Amino acid sequence: MDHYSESKVILSTYDTLYLDCGFGNYFGNDAWCNPMHTWRQIYYWEPTSFLNPDDVARVQGAEACQWSELNSDVSVMDRIFPRAASLAERIWSPLSNPYNDLLSVFERLNAWRDRANGRGSEIMPISAGYCEQHPDQCF
Repeated sequence: MDHYSESKVILSTYDTLYLDCGFGNYFGNDAWCNPMHTWRQIYYWEPTSFLNPDDVARVQGAEACQWSELNSDVSVMDRIFPRAASLAERIWSPLSNPYNDLLSVFERLNAWRDRANGRGSEIMPISAGYCEQHPDQCF
């Protein structure tokens, strides 16, 4: 008998949502879950693609995890954002959303970053700056 068949779940898959992946470990070696997962990979992740259709209704949401002994107050925001913002939008918007093209997502994440930075957070750039000035050449 499956005791958990009616349980509600929150998705937190290591292959997409562990934000510490790609930064190595404290011995200087590769992390067990390389590579780093970008905001783009997280946005286009389909949260129910690996689930049995009967289990989809059990999903209550998803979380991005930042597990790491290598974080500090200097690095933690850069490791979490903008990737967690990308996940938040993805979870609340179906992939069939007509505004999920890469340029639209990029513009929304940049607008979110500007608001967060304006409120005193220090969120890392979405790109190196070129794409903000020339989005038609990047997307």
